[in-house]
Amino acid sequence: MNVLHINYSDHRSGAYLAMWGLHESLMQQGIQSRVLLLNQSNGSRPGQYVYWDFIAGQGFEKLQQWVRNYRLSRQQQAIRQDARTRGLLFSFSRTPYRIHKHPLFNWADIIHLHNVPGFLDWQSFFGVCTKKVVWTVHDCGPFDDGFHTRYAVPEDLYTKARQKNIRVKKNSILSKKTTIEWVFPSRYHMKRAATRQFPATPASVIFHPVDPAVFYPEHKEKALQALGLDVRQRYLLFAASGLNRKEKGLRLLLEQLPLLRETGYRLLALGESPPPEIPADVILCGSVNDAASMRLYYSAADFLLSPSYEESFGLSLAESVLCGTPVISRPVGIAPELGTDHVHMAGDESDDAYVKKLAEVLKNPPLRPAAPFPAETFSSTVLANRYLELYLRP
Repeated sequence: MNVLHINYSDHRSGAYLAMWGLHESLMQQGIQSRVLLLNQSNGSRPGQYVYWDFIAGQGFEKLQQWVRNYRLSRQQQAIRQDARTRGLLFSFSRTPYRIHKHPLFNWADIIHLHNVPGFLDWQSFFGVCTKKVVWTVHDCGPFDDGFHTRYAVPEDLYTKARQKNIRVKKNSILSKKTTIEWVFPSRYHMKRAATRQFPATPASVIFHPVDPAVFYPEHKEKALQALGLDVRQRYLLFAASGLNRKEKGLRLLLEQLPLLRETGYRLLALGESPPPEIPADVILCGSVNDAASMRLYYSAADFLLSPSYEESFGLSLAESVLCGTPVISRPVGIAPELGTDHVHMAGDESDDAYVKKLAEVLKNPPLRPAAPFPAETFSSTVLANRYLELYLRP
């Protein structure tokens, strides 16, 4: 069996890390697995290929892609850039790329789509693909009108582009020549997708893999010293790929800084693109791309704060509980499925409920769980076997 995983880039996001963990586990079990990216910025890895390398050697296809890109790019670039300035992500269902022309597409028996907005051209791909497709849904992108999340999206923004996106997606799905097995990393995310533009069936819930050999509790004082932090200080950790992304909820935490100061905590903000209004007593840690450093941050913190308004999975939650650090979260992503010993969960998704839970926990910190979080919950071998069942299903 040959499995081709497709992702937009190798940026250290939950989507890429989950895909890579699955890819490695399949290879260890003797399955032929390959990864195809549009963009690679962190160096080559075994079994990983880049779309641009193929295009570079295909003169006619390179010319055709240039023409397609010229026709699509001006409007798309303006909207994407405007969305980024608003702290939002927006993608189009039409792209200049033709995944089905890459040699790995012909090589594969199974096409496994991951985070592909901006890479997958729905019309051309589903117009020709007769192979079985497994699609792990990492955000709202596949089921919505272009936005990757729904939080803080104005209803009248980019109306024509959104309508065209939905039209192309619906027509592509209705005319598809292949079977799609939809996979969601949490029950929460699957329920949200069910209320969107078209049905996602058949559907399964499979967690993302997280390696317990990488994420485990470090000695707290040693972790603080390794990071150059004050061993006498108590810290709270907020982690996001982009600190300015509205749906991640950092602004709500900044409004609660008086509570953090009152209870003796300092906030560590880990991620890129911080908003300009961050006060001086918030420690900006920058973007961290290696798991060993992430493990140190989780182990140094007393709690991970997760005020996200939306999560399909919540990779930082999984990594944090494996490192022995409890989480204060809204009831989104995998939070409802991790158990109350490891997650202090707000009563509902509102700001008021989260702030209430935050104050309750910080003013009267509970004891840490006596038993470690069960690592097998995120075992790559167990989860890879779940995927193998989907690959083999008629």
